[in-house]
Amino acid sequence: MARDTIIRKLDDLTARGISSEAEALYLLAETRKLLELVSEKQNYEMLTFFCDWALHPFMDRKNAQKYLQLFDGFHKALNKFLVPDLEQIFETLDTFLTLEGFKNELGQFFVSQGISDDVLQDGGWPAFLNLYAAVIADCPLKIRADSTTTEYISEVTVTLKEGDEPTDFIVNWGLAFKKEPKYGTVTDFSVPMKNPRKANVVTDTHHTIDVSALAG
Repeated sequence: MARDTIIRKLDDLTARGISSEAEALYLLAETRKLLELVSEKQNYEMLTFFCDWALHPFMDRKNAQKYLQLFDGFHKALNKFLVPDLEQIFETLDTFLTLEGFKNELGQFFVSQGISDDVLQDGGWPAFLNLYAAVIADCPLKIRADSTTTEYISEVTVTLKEGDEPTDFIVNWGLAFKKEPKYGTVTDFSVPMKNPRKANVVTDTHHTIDVSALAG
């Protein structure tokens, strides 16, 4: 069966370790294929999103629209001074922006399918993230809202920047607006990714907002 073949190949690959961009891309493509085969995309939405990013640099699918709605909801709460809503939205955004949700769902899915999750252990995850970064470095992701999905956000563009060290990189989520919120916008979310960690600063065109307190 195709499912068993993919599981065997992924298990062999993760057990021996991911050491090249080609292997990282293969893992993502086969994982995405397996999600489809076992009808689990809806249960692993972040994993599906980050696999799709490596394979499709432009996305307007339902799953991608969900994350546009998160950015839009953040601005609605920010402009209405709804601190509890802002905290709740940012908790989900933080898991998404730092790729921690990607890691968690990849591990959960692999375990559920009997695949080794060695790639997530010890130094395996930072190493895999750097290979993932190399795969997507030359294809900025664009997510465009349809006419009814969002009130404020028209597009999110995701790019990678080099950090201070060779193994460091920064994921930058840039927002474009179809309508400017009355009380301000956050146009960039920049997240250092040497090791997955909490996003601690959000910058916009007017000022820097420390959101570590919101994240708890």
